[in-house]
Amino acid sequence: MTLNSKRRIIYEVEWIKINKKNMKITSTKRLAPLIAIIIVLVIGTGIIVYQSLKTRNEAITTLTSTTLSTETTPTTVLSPTTTITTSPSVSFCLDWDFFKDPKNYDDGQVHEEIKLIQEKLGVTPVGGHYGSLTKAAIEAFNKKYDIHQEIDCCMPRKDYKSIYQGTISKFNELYCDKPLYQITITRKNNPDICSNGSSFPVVISKILNYPKGSQELENNQSITMKVPYSSGVRIVIGTDADIADSGNNHRLSIYISKIYNNSNLVAYYENNKFAYVGQIETYCKTLDTKNFQFNYGVPSDLQLFVIKNIKSDYNILIETEGCRAPAG
Repeated sequence: MTLNSKRRIIYEVEWIKINKKNMKITSTKRLAPLIAIIIVLVIGTGIIVYQSLKTRNEAITTLTSTTLSTETTPTTVLSPTTTITTSPSVSFCLDWDFFKDPKNYDDGQVHEEIKLIQEKLGVTPVGGHYGSLTKAAIEAFNKKYDIHQEIDCCMPRKDYKSIYQGTISKFNELYCDKPLYQITITRKNNPDICSNGSSFPVVISKILNYPKGSQELENNQSITMKVPYSSGVRIVIGTDADIADSGNNHRLSIYISKIYNNSNLVAYYENNKFAYVGQIETYCKTLDTKNFQFNYGVPSDLQLFVIKNIKSDYNILIETEGCRAPAG
């Protein structure tokens, strides 16, 4: 091969390299706009997607915040200003009509009334049975407030072991949510003045088995007693007794008694001369046996008038007639 041929071949090779390089550059220049467009599209799409996702997230966040705010606002707003008041769920009031007969509760059965006593007197468990623990608590309660009944006529002694009406009265005074009732008793005697040193019959009122003293009524005098729910009040109209025979044959003084509740006659003594103790039930009349009892107690008492179970106010007028012979 000649030198010229070699040089020619070298020139052709170099020309091919240069031509390829120029073609590559030309190709790159032609693709640049397309690549730029693609890049712009990718970037634009990314921005659009990003903005869309951001807007969506903000919407979700706003919705969630709104929902939570709606759900929690009442609690947040009302909690500081709402006052919850709780009234007593149980009215601790006992009724003497149930307790006056021990068979009603001392029968081995469960009773809600006994549960009330157990709960307030600290008896556990609170089961509603009137057992030894409850009986001991009742006795301690009676001794604490001196609620008792005297037994044995000759040498009286105090019995604290039972549930008396005074027990119910004191329990209701301490724990019952009912108000005290007002009992007004007025006494009127005929004649207004007794002669020959004689005196009026004695009229005394007292709450039954209750740790409060008796109150004596003079003629034309009124007294007011405030008593708990389901209490009993006893009014004693007493007089001297002439002993005719031994035993209970005591002849009683002569006078008439009438007892009114407001303007309604509820009890009266109808004999206007004299009577023996054994005859008092014949001559004493009670018109309302459910709420009132009118009979005799001990020989020196002409009449006992009892309001059995007080659940309202009472206005009692007692009319007596006659004078009592002076003592001695």
